[in-house]
Order: sequence, then structure tokens, then C-alpha cells
Amino acid sequence: LYSFTDVPIAIYYELSPVGYAIFDAENLKVLEYSTECEGPFDDISSRCYYNGVLNYYYKSADKFIDITTGQEYTIDDCVIFDSNDFYSVPVQKFSMNADTKANTTTEVLLTRSYRNYNCNVRPNYSTFYPDATQAEINSMPGVCGSLACAILLAFYDDHMSHLAGGGDFANNSKKTSGSIDNNTYGIDLVAEIVNYVEPSGNGSFLLGPGSQRYLASHGIDGRIGMNFWESFIEAQNAIESDGSGVPIIVGTQGHYQVVVGYRIVETPGIVSKYLKVVDGGVRWIDNDTVISSWSLQL
Repeated sequence: LYSFTDVPIAIYYELSPVGYAIFDAENLKVLEYSTECEGPFDDISSRCYYNGVLNYYYKSADKFIDITTGQEYTIDDCVIFDSNDFYSVPVQKFSMNADTKANTTTEVLLTRSYRNYNCNVRPNYSTFYPDATQAEINSMPGVCGSLACAILLAFYDDHMSHLAGGGDFANNSKKTSGSIDNNTYGIDLVAEIVNYVEPSGNGSFLLGPGSQRYLASHGIDGRIGMNFWESFIEAQNAIESDGSGVPIIVGTQGHYQVVVGYRIVETPGIVSKYLKVVDGGVRWIDNDTVISSWSLQL
């Protein structure tokens, strides 16, 4: 996909059997995607133009045609994006004032407790997939998407159950099942979510629509959906500056984790951003490694 100045700006990828994804061509971060509807560009044999989320264009002569509205624009009418404009703050590390002398750190952690389920281990896969052969179990990548959903939904059930209306985010007995000592804490809740998010055992491809079906089965209209803004901004907005907010899920290369805090480290000439994540373990990751972020959307 091209900017209005005919510079390659994004990558458009069609999914099978249905769906699409759009990546920032510079940073390869997911800007938007769907596994439920066709992509906006019908004719990808001709040059397609993109100017940010939900802004799709074709070009005819010297006019840009908005695919959604059919309106025509000249280059003089357009606000011209480059890749950095996809994010409300820079994705890359950026320079500070050279006169900065001292290092400073800003750190915010969730103030409310969360359940750090630790059952995404191979001995538990036979519980999640009772009909699978041992060879199939040995080839499975894990259930990190379902586990992340379980941590997120258990948090809402613990602290914000009023948002569920007449439904519930998680069954209480499943939410508290198992033991930390033998890596089964939360196994029953994760196993329930696996049926929706990772039913085939080959990855968390159904995190969005699967979570929607899970919530519907619990009497809730909502889903765990992909965010549009840059991941660190989403984490800041969700957790809030006093730590009173909610966790979100982030996707890195081949893995999902739940964000429970963030940290900004400023040193002379550079600003680094980190996210505190849980997935049974606890660690800090560099925000630059994050590909996507997800929030509960009701």
C-alpha cells in the first residue's frame, strides 16, 4: 500500500478463507486486521493507497477516491501520512535533550491483584486436547492465547463483575481451580477458553472471534479485540497513571502475555519503554518487541 506521495507505507495481506491484515511497512507492526470480513481493497492488481486505520483509497487520474465514501480528493486536500504518523508516540527509541544529566524512571504497576495462571505447560495439554495423540501433543505450540484471556477475564470477574450485567466473566470454581505448585492453577478456566480460542491446538488464531463466542456463552456481549493505537499508549491508558486500571494482552512473536505494568527509562539521549508481563511467569519486555495489543471491549 502507498502513501499519497507514492511511497510504500504499509503491507496488505489477505487471509484464508476470509480476512485481512495491514502492517506498517517500516516497523512491521499490525495496524488493523479482521478474521471475519473481507479486506477493503477489491482490486489489488492496481496501486492501492492507505492513510491510516480505516482510510483506504484508489487513484483515478489525479484524484484519490475514498473506498468507503466514494468521495474524491486531490493531493492538495489530503493530510499526508508517513509511517511514524500511525502511532500517537514514536515506536522507535527517540533522542532527548543532550543536556539531560540524570537518569529518570517512571514505573506504574496495577494496584489490584491479578491471577497469574501458570498451566501452559506440556503435561497439561492432554487436559486441553483429550482426543489428541501424543505426537500431536508434542507438536503443539501451547495455549498462551487462552491463558492470557483467562488472566484478563478473571481480573474483570474479580474486580469489575458489575460490567458483566446478568452474565459472568468466569466461573468461580474454574477461576480458582488447580495449584501453583504443580502448574495447574487456572487449568479449568483455561481449558474452557481453549475450546473457543485454540480448539485445533495449532495457535491462537481465533483470539478475537473465539473470545466473543466465549463471552456470549456467559451472557455477555463483547470480545477481546485488537487495539488500534500503539501498544505502549494502550498500556498507559488501560493501567492509568495511578495503577487503578485494567490489564491488556500483548502479542509478541509467537506468544501472548498480559500487561500488568509499564516503565519508562530516560537516560541522556534516549528513552526506553518496557512492559511488565505475566503468563505464569513475571518479567519485563522491551515495548519494541510487541506486535499487537488487545483489550476487553464490551
